[in-house]
Amino acid sequence: MAGRGKKAATGLLTVSKKRSAPRVDRQGATPAKSSPPEPASPRRAQRPDVNDPGVTGGAMALQGNLHDMTVADLIQHTCQDGKTARITIVRDGEQARLYFGDGQLLDAELAGRHGEEVVYEILSWNDGTFALEPGVPALARTITRSYTGVLLSGAQRLDEIHPDTFKENLSMAPLPVKKTSELLSEALTRIMAESADLESCAVVGTDGMVLASIVTGKLDEARFGAQAAAFYGICIRASSQLARGTPYQAVIQADSGNIVAYAVNANTLFVATTPKDAILGMVFREAADAAKQIAQIF
Repeated sequence: MAGRGKKAATGLLTVSKKRSAPRVDRQGATPAKSSPPEPASPRRAQRPDVNDPGVTGGAMALQGNLHDMTVADLIQHTCQDGKTARITIVRDGEQARLYFGDGQLLDAELAGRHGEEVVYEILSWNDGTFALEPGVPALARTITRSYTGVLLSGAQRLDEIHPDTFKENLSMAPLPVKKTSELLSEALTRIMAESADLESCAVVGTDGMVLASIVTGKLDEARFGAQAAAFYGICIRASSQLARGTPYQAVIQADSGNIVAYAVNANTLFVATTPKDAILGMVFREAADAAKQIAQIF
């Protein structure tokens, strides 16, 4: 009996221990008081994280100084990333904003002005700070040319105009340049609409700078202009060496299509691509008519 009592007592103790586990809070005040800080401590840890400057600045994918990254580099990298974003650039109290989407520069704004002329101005900024905000869309599209064309035009301006006088000269005559660009784009739109053979076309300087273009497929505007100028330059040298005078038209017939270049003036070309089965006689006539229309704009 005594042995059985011990076993029973042991059994009771065993049961008692199993039941006592959920009653830990009842056994003393100390565990009950120490338990609230456990859920509270994570909440306290979250507050400094939210207000931490590093976390607040986390929305900025990129920020820095123009001494480390130029405006041209900012535009190129953002477009190549295909981001929808806004870049704010601050210099000497002036604030410019650039808007990007679908791999292109869509809008530029400075002191109430918008468009390519703003880009040309801020490309000369060598000091200042910038901040990139991802996901901020453009309210309107004021730049229709590809970013490569805009950068090429801006680079040429910076080469021709001294940086100290760039802003002054720009403010004196921004409208004629913009109007010329618009007129060229409108002319190319009409030419493409009236033609059944042209696939892509552009107005290109003999230095390779694209003044306006309508390109389709995988053609890159900058490469299109550069190759067209190089091709026409070879034609000029060949014609001169063979004593044929100055060429006004050149054509390349290839397996997948044709390239036609027609001189608008001494410094400008109309260049177009066509499918392989295009009737070249009609294409030459259209190119000549297009060159005449474009010549009237200059």
